[in-house]
Amino acid sequence: MFGNKKLETWFATLPADVRKNLEGSDPSEWNDILSSIVTKELKSHQRTPAKKSGDNLIDKAIDIVKNLSVASPAILERELKIDNEKAVKIISELEQKGVVGHGETQSMRTVYNPNTEKEIDDTVVSDVVAHLMEFQTVSDEVLQNKFGLDEQTALIVLDALEESGLISLNA
Repeated sequence: MFGNKKLETWFATLPADVRKNLEGSDPSEWNDILSSIVTKELKSHQRTPAKKSGDNLIDKAIDIVKNLSVASPAILERELKIDNEKAVKIISELEQKGVVGHGETQSMRTVYNPNTEKEIDDTVVSDVVAHLMEFQTVSDEVLQNKFGLDEQTALIVLDALEESGLISLNA
């Protein structure tokens, strides 16, 4: 079908809606098509970086740490007037949501503020998709080392690739 067994195998693993976007087009056009899908997903991700949880306390914590640009249980205890155990749980939830970085239980955490992140260049997206088409795999290490992305941006790109159906992080 494509003259490239690896590309054909990878194509077969893509979700039906992605395959439909590619059907009828020459594989040489795939990079542009897939790049536009990933770029659309990235823009969506950047517009809604931290989804509201429905939990008013979590939402307040997100606002606090983003305004202060630093996070720790002690800060949340003081600002939200809660006990340490609750503050630690909230910090853990903020870490799971990607709002703050990993750290020891009581330590200061880096706050990821997507409003200050630079937009991911379309050329980088195109290069990442080309890499993915050639090797059928990509990792945060590859994104950091080969494409010069910082860790948080690499994770955002991986998320967009997964949401676009081009990779599966669970496989």
